[in-house]
Amino acid sequence: MKPFIFKPPILARREMTQEERAELERFDAVNEWMVQIGNKSTTRRHYLGWLAKFCQFAGMTPPQILVIKSKALKQGEPKSKVESKLILWVAELQKTYSEPTVNLAYTAVRSFVASSGHNIPTKLIKLSLTLDKEMRVPTQTEVQNMLQYSVGLQQKTLLTLMSECPCRPRVFSNLRWGWLEKGWQTKDAAYIKLPKEYRPTTPGSKKFEPAAFIGRRSIEALQKLKEFYEAKGKTITEETRIFPPGETWVRVIVHRTYLRAVRQKIILESKPDEQTISAKSFRKFIFNGIDAARDISPEWRGMLKGRSLQVEKYYSQENIEALREIYQEKILPALGTSTITDERVKDLEARNEELRNILKDERIAELKNHYASYFLAAREKYLEPNDTPEQLYKRVFEEGIERTKKTLRTLGMSDGELEEIEKHEKQLADLKMQK
Repeated sequence: MKPFIFKPPILARREMTQEERAELERFDAVNEWMVQIGNKSTTRRHYLGWLAKFCQFAGMTPPQILVIKSKALKQGEPKSKVESKLILWVAELQKTYSEPTVNLAYTAVRSFVASSGHNIPTKLIKLSLTLDKEMRVPTQTEVQNMLQYSVGLQQKTLLTLMSECPCRPRVFSNLRWGWLEKGWQTKDAAYIKLPKEYRPTTPGSKKFEPAAFIGRRSIEALQKLKEFYEAKGKTITEETRIFPPGETWVRVIVHRTYLRAVRQKIILESKPDEQTISAKSFRKFIFNGIDAARDISPEWRGMLKGRSLQVEKYYSQENIEALREIYQEKILPALGTSTITDERVKDLEARNEELRNILKDERIAELKNHYASYFLAAREKYLEPNDTPEQLYKRVFEEGIERTKKTLRTLGMSDGELEEIEKHEKQLADLKMQK
């Protein structure tokens, strides 16, 4: 028999190629397993991917897994080499992935073994099943803090969109530039026209996506990301993906950002009976905002949440424009992301550009956005109704500069560069105080 040659990285987050998929599917045991799973393409793809990664980690082919398990059971040994490798693999996954993703990976392997009539004893591998825990929904402050501590323009843009649009990870991992409506750059609330496969064609309670909109903050983040791609020489077409493919990438970014924010002590760690903040948490955060908004009919709420949308006629241009108005005037304020037109904020945003301009070194191009992002977030945290510009700048400078410097130092900026920034900051603060 041809040797098993599928060799992805053990913890790869990329999607399987057609060649790698064919390599797995040449085994009869795998094909029989796929028949048992059913026709849902997403489940089949995820299960195949995780089985492949486990095979590479364990150094076994799919048939070898079943043979080893069968021999152990005949010898009266409930725990075989398969379970031993699975325990080690799960431990490695838990260092990188969120609990729902680890549970999915574990379930995929367990499902394959069970497809041949063998079971993996649950007592041998105890996972903290998130289904038994309460979902944690972030507050507005926690969402802002996670945005602040996301590293990289791509990741920050993803989380920004997720804080304003309640689509599932499958949408963000497949999102194309051509899905954004024409003229999206100039709008205060832009519509994302999802392909029909994400929308219902018949009445029913199937899983489908909401009528998707994003606010000004997401639009500005997308503009910066597009400029970043173009500066790198990347060709942008309507079919170009905005983010890397794969729902796992989306979930990992959320989980890593949560862990980073917890380490920095800007959000609390989840309680033992509580899930970590996940992609689903962001979705629920927006749902709560939609529920909190007043004077919206149940029908409109249903469209904004992706519930009982009925049929294609609900996506008419007339309905979309009505939803845009509701989203902009009622939902965005409920999420804490409405556009603020205060002159002090415009002045602060202009100051951000000054801060970016003093960082000229291309090797820290992404740090420019990271550094300035604190001050963008600060307008929400520190802006008070009766503030003078002087009071605002003083608070932002005194309470923010040390934490921002610490973050930049951990990301590779030298002490000399930090001193230049602090010097420039003090000069700006002094000038503002004199005005």
